[in-house]
Amino acid sequence: MLIKERLLDHSEMTEIEAEIADYFLGAGHDLKTKSSRAIAKELFVAPSTITRFCQWLGFDGFNAFKEAYLSEVTYLDTNFKDIDPNRPFSKRDQNLAVASKMASLYQETVQDSLSLLNHDVLQQATRLLEKIY
Repeated sequence: MLIKERLLDHSEMTEIEAEIADYFLGAGHDLKTKSSRAIAKELFVAPSTITRFCQWLGFDGFNAFKEAYLSEVTYLDTNFKDIDPNRPFSKRDQNLAVASKMASLYQETVQDSLSLLNHDVLQQATRLLEKIY
Protein backbone atom coordinates (compact mmCIF):
# COMPACT_ATOMS: atom_id res chain seq x y z
CA MET A 1 0.00 0.00 0.00
CA LEU A 2 1.27 3.45 -0.85
CA ILE A 3 2.11 5.88 1.93
CA LYS A 4 -0.34 8.32 0.36
CA GLU A 5 -3.15 5.78 0.64
CA ARG A 6 -2.29 5.10 4.28
CA LEU A 7 -2.36 8.85 5.01
CA LEU A 8 -5.75 9.17 3.33
CA ASP A 9 -7.28 6.38 5.44
CA HIS A 10 -8.27 8.13 8.68
CA SER A 11 -10.35 5.21 9.95
CA GLU A 12 -7.84 4.14 12.61
CA MET A 13 -6.39 7.57 13.36
CA THR A 14 -7.04 9.92 16.22
CA GLU A 15 -8.03 13.49 15.43
CA ILE A 16 -4.43 14.68 15.86
CA GLU A 17 -3.05 11.85 13.71
CA ALA A 18 -5.54 12.71 10.97
CA GLU A 19 -4.42 16.34 11.15
CA ILE A 20 -0.77 15.29 10.80
CA ALA A 21 -1.67 13.00 7.88
CA ASP A 22 -3.52 15.84 6.14
CA TYR A 23 -0.54 18.11 6.71
CA PHE A 24 1.81 15.61 5.04
CA LEU A 25 -0.59 15.13 2.14
CA GLY A 26 -0.85 18.87 1.61
CA ALA A 27 2.87 19.50 1.93
CA GLY A 28 3.98 17.26 -0.93
CA HIS A 29 7.45 18.26 -2.12
CA ASP A 30 7.56 21.13 0.41
CA LEU A 31 8.10 18.52 3.11
CA LYS A 32 11.72 18.38 1.95
CA THR A 33 12.51 21.67 3.71
CA LYS A 34 10.56 20.89 6.88
CA SER A 35 11.76 19.44 10.15
CA SER A 36 9.60 17.57 12.62
CA ARG A 37 10.12 20.45 15.03
CA ALA A 38 8.85 23.00 12.47
CA ILE A 39 5.81 20.87 11.62
CA ALA A 40 5.03 20.33 15.30
CA LYS A 41 5.15 24.08 15.84
CA GLU A 42 2.73 24.68 12.94
CA LEU A 43 0.32 22.03 14.23
CA PHE A 44 0.66 22.98 17.90
CA VAL A 45 1.83 19.52 18.94
CA ALA A 46 5.03 18.17 20.48
CA PRO A 47 7.79 17.07 18.06
CA SER A 48 7.58 13.61 19.62
CA THR A 49 3.97 13.40 18.39
CA ILE A 50 5.21 13.74 14.80
CA THR A 51 7.87 11.08 15.41
CA ARG A 52 5.38 8.67 17.02
CA PHE A 53 2.99 9.14 14.10
CA CYS A 54 5.76 8.27 11.63
CA GLN A 55 6.62 5.22 13.74
CA TRP A 56 2.95 4.23 13.81
CA LEU A 57 3.12 4.24 9.98
CA GLY A 58 6.02 1.78 10.20
CA PHE A 59 9.07 4.03 9.89
CA ASP A 60 11.98 4.45 12.28
CA GLY A 61 11.13 8.12 12.69
CA PHE A 62 10.36 11.34 10.85
CA ASN A 63 13.50 11.39 8.69
CA ALA A 64 12.91 7.85 7.40
CA PHE A 65 9.27 8.71 6.71
CA LYS A 66 10.21 11.94 4.96
CA GLU A 67 12.71 10.22 2.68
CA ALA A 68 10.27 7.47 1.70
CA TYR A 69 7.33 9.85 1.27
CA LEU A 70 9.28 12.30 -0.88
CA SER A 71 10.47 9.40 -3.02
CA GLU A 72 6.87 8.24 -3.43
CA VAL A 73 5.62 11.75 -4.27
CA THR A 74 8.30 12.07 -6.96
CA TYR A 75 7.42 8.63 -8.33
CA LEU A 76 3.70 9.42 -8.46
CA ASP A 77 4.36 12.78 -10.11
CA THR A 78 6.39 11.17 -12.89
CA ASN A 79 4.16 8.13 -13.45
CA PHE A 80 0.43 7.57 -13.92
CA LYS A 81 -0.14 11.22 -14.79
CA ASP A 82 -3.43 10.84 -16.59
CA ILE A 83 -5.11 7.89 -14.93
CA ASP A 84 -5.56 6.84 -11.34
CA PRO A 85 -4.38 3.20 -11.32
CA ASN A 86 -6.67 2.41 -8.39
CA ARG A 87 -9.80 3.68 -10.15
CA PRO A 88 -9.07 4.00 -13.86
CA PHE A 89 -12.70 4.50 -14.86
CA SER A 90 -16.11 5.24 -13.37
CA LYS A 91 -19.59 3.72 -13.70
CA ARG A 92 -20.62 6.55 -16.01
CA ASP A 93 -17.86 5.95 -18.59
CA GLN A 94 -18.96 4.59 -21.97
CA ASN A 95 -17.46 1.30 -23.20
CA LEU A 96 -14.97 3.02 -25.52
CA ALA A 97 -13.90 5.39 -22.75
CA VAL A 98 -13.25 2.42 -20.43
CA ALA A 99 -11.24 0.68 -23.15
CA SER A 100 -9.26 3.83 -23.87
CA LYS A 101 -8.47 4.43 -20.20
CA MET A 102 -7.40 0.81 -19.72
CA ALA A 103 -5.15 1.04 -22.79
CA SER A 104 -3.56 4.21 -21.42
CA LEU A 105 -3.09 2.59 -18.03
CA TYR A 106 -1.39 -0.43 -19.62
CA GLN A 107 0.90 1.85 -21.64
CA GLU A 108 1.85 3.82 -18.54
CA THR A 109 2.44 0.58 -16.62
CA VAL A 110 4.74 -0.77 -19.33
CA GLN A 111 6.68 2.53 -19.45
CA ASP A 112 6.93 2.55 -15.66
CA SER A 113 8.17 -1.05 -15.59
CA LEU A 114 10.69 -0.31 -18.31
CA SER A 115 12.06 2.65 -16.36
CA LEU A 116 12.66 0.39 -13.35
CA LEU A 117 14.76 -2.16 -15.25
CA ASN A 118 18.47 -2.36 -14.54
CA HIS A 119 20.86 -3.98 -17.04
CA ASP A 120 23.14 -5.52 -14.40
CA VAL A 121 20.25 -7.05 -12.47
CA LEU A 122 18.75 -8.48 -15.66
CA GLN A 123 22.11 -9.95 -16.62
CA GLN A 124 22.43 -11.56 -13.19
CA ALA A 125 18.93 -13.03 -13.48
CA THR A 126 19.78 -14.41 -16.92
CA ARG A 127 22.89 -16.13 -15.55
CA LEU A 128 20.90 -17.67 -12.69
CA LEU A 129 18.29 -19.00 -15.12
CA GLU A 130 20.98 -20.44 -17.37
CA LYS A 131 22.44 -22.34 -14.40
CA ILE A 132 19.05 -23.84 -13.56
CA TYR A 133 18.18 -24.91 -17.09
